[in-house]
Amino acid sequence: MKRIIPAAAAGLAAVLLSCSSPHLAISSNGTESVPAGGQLLIQAQAQDSSGLILWKLSGPGFLLNIAGQQNIYYAPAEYDPAQTSATAKSAVAPPPPAPVQPAPAPLQPKPAPVQPPRSRP
Repeated sequence: MKRIIPAAAAGLAAVLLSCSSPHLAISSNGTESVPAGGQLLIQAQAQDSSGLILWKLSGPGFLLNIAGQQNIYYAPAEYDPAQTSATAKSAVAPPPPAPVQPAPAPLQPKPAPVQPPRSRP
């Protein structure tokens, strides 16, 4: 018998790393019910950032990905009354730093060849 796992994706909350952190728009920002053995597509979009979206799950089941804009939550195949909810959290990792190219060495003018002194006749 399949039972519904209440709040299987409860509070798909954007974890803000600091006050200046980018914001996440999440497709489901509340409680969802997923049947045992079922799945739920979760989508997130980072606003004000080109960083990677990271995911973390606490509770039963598993997430398909650890990073990316889309993720799928898979509920456990069997209903366990001791574990009735799971929480998926997402955060935006800072974008990687721009690659730094070393500056080329400045061109050094070649010194003029030194002429030996001329002897006088």
